[in-house]
Amino acid sequence: MLPRTKKGRGAEMDLATREANELLLKGKEALESAGNMKRECKSIAAECLQSLYEIVLALSDSRSRHKYNLEAERTKHAQELVRIERAHNKDLTNVVKTLTEELSQARRRPKSLDETKSIRDWLGYETEESKETNKDVKKRLLDIETS
Repeated sequence: MLPRTKKGRGAEMDLATREANELLLKGKEALESAGNMKRECKSIAAECLQSLYEIVLALSDSRSRHKYNLEAERTKHAQELVRIERAHNKDLTNVVKTLTEELSQARRRPKSLDETKSIRDWLGYETEESKETNKDVKKRLLDIETS
């Protein structure tokens, strides 16, 4: 079992190799102090303990490489996002610049203001009839409700 810490999983995994080393040493001491075991059994048990310790070290190295690769991927994605955002801002700036130029050109044309006023008057004329119709319908509905 790995010792529990308040620091989280990363701290627990970092302590795993130290704990594995301590257990390896305890196991070897226990094998050496066992008097009635055959030497062959002791050496096999010591080799197995050593192999388990090497597996723990390999897993720890693998975990470190994995963490490094994850951080590298995060950095790569963050850089890609910044690049895309810069390109988007550049495009947006170009669009705003183009629209500003077109607007300033439209304001400089003397006919533009007259055309705008004409369109506004025409729209007012076109909607005047429907306004009158709506007023008439509203008046009739009020007359119906009151009667």
